[in-house]
Amino acid sequence: MKAFLSLLVMVSFIGIPIRAVAQTASELDAAKKAYEDALGRITGDTTDLQTLSSGYLKNLEKLAQTLQKAGNLNGLLAAGNEKDRFVKEGTAPGIPGPETPTELGAMESAYIKDLKSIEARKAGKIVALADAYDKSLEKLQKKLTMDGKIDAAMAVKKEREALKESDAYVSATREVAEQAPPTTPQASEKTPDAAGQDLRKSLVLYYPFD
Repeated sequence: MKAFLSLLVMVSFIGIPIRAVAQTASELDAAKKAYEDALGRITGDTTDLQTLSSGYLKNLEKLAQTLQKAGNLNGLLAAGNEKDRFVKEGTAPGIPGPETPTELGAMESAYIKDLKSIEARKAGKIVALADAYDKSLEKLQKKLTMDGKIDAAMAVKKEREALKESDAYVSATREVAEQAPPTTPQASEKTPDAAGQDLRKSLVLYYPFD
């Protein structure tokens, strides 16, 4: 139960209500549901992306107006084409080429950079959540083993293995590793798990349950 409470602290802190976990469910089932609910909340959060996208469109409109006033026809057409493309597709622009007007290229590059930051933050939250979930399962596995409930402990072990192999966790750890800047030898040697633990420390309020 102490292990499960640790996960509940993490889940309640990021916005999943504790009451969402059925009290009648087994500890493993309840912990798994809490994790999946929290994961869905993280992956489904598009607030930052919507803010970025709306800002990008507004900036494109302003740029088009500026280029029109300056009599820059090619730049105006390029900005208009990018706006139409973005409204239709909703995807990030490609890397600006030499033919891209300077002002538009800078705007596209800024969007790509900000999008990568949003994706990195989301990946970091997923790694942090998964790490907290795994830690709670590790404690539960140990408790069940000590109590002689070997089948139940094996089920927890299987869930921990599935967690590490899940698409969400694998993708998130890869994203965290790619975005981590190797500014110092110590930073460059950090593993994805270590990076996730650092972020988790900034997200989670710890209480002395153990």
